[in-house]
Amino acid sequence: MTRAGRVLVVVCVLAMVAAPVASAASPSPSPSLDTLIAPPVATGYADDTTTAIPIHGAFDLQEYVGFLSPADTSAVDASLRRDGFVSGFARSWIQQPSNHILLELVVAFAGGEGARRWLTESAAADKANPHYVKAISMNGIDPYYGWHLADAIGPDYADVISFVKGNDFFMVGVDSPVDDLAGSVSGQTRRQYEAAPPYTIPPQQWPEGDRTFPFGQYAALLVLLTGSIVVVATLAVRRARRPS
Repeated sequence: MTRAGRVLVVVCVLAMVAAPVASAASPSPSPSLDTLIAPPVATGYADDTTTAIPIHGAFDLQEYVGFLSPADTSAVDASLRRDGFVSGFARSWIQQPSNHILLELVVAFAGGEGARRWLTESAAADKANPHYVKAISMNGIDPYYGWHLADAIGPDYADVISFVKGNDFFMVGVDSPVDDLAGSVSGQTRRQYEAAPPYTIPPQQWPEGDRTFPFGQYAALLVLLTGSIVVVATLAVRRARRPS
């Protein structure tokens, strides 16, 4: 085989490895995120029409960063992009006369790995919050984290639990002007977890699923290639499989 022929085959190999990545560049969650939010377990909740929760309905990456209000917005923006943020949806309710506000949101990531990274990053940020008081534990949900926060000056108290299911990150939070939540977030989180689908983007489309070179294509190439080109192709496949 001529040098030009070997170069052509190498280009074909790399194109085949890269093709799945390109096809997964713009995933679309299904079912749509607006159908995933679970209704309140507790009675007396009505749709929140106040401005207490600055995020409603469908939101993009910039709106999500604005809602989080981090000290370093550029760092959080970069983390979300690296983790594979796709889209998000939020809904909130208010209960009278307790004045409890229930917020539920879901963020779809391109893959499960990115969603779990964001869960870990969120947990670290929340534990560093000066109003962090203690962790909230739950059974039968994994991975997740929960925390209770208290701001006596506000006054403002909240129980928040976040979890990942498939490629989706969920957050369930109950806010109150007094410290009277008594674990109410756990039941709502359970309902949200059970209502959530296994994933909204098929695992075969996840970025981490594209690292393995398809065996059928690999076998066909081995039949066609001879000599030094086999070595080059094998090295290319190994590089494609190596975790980033």
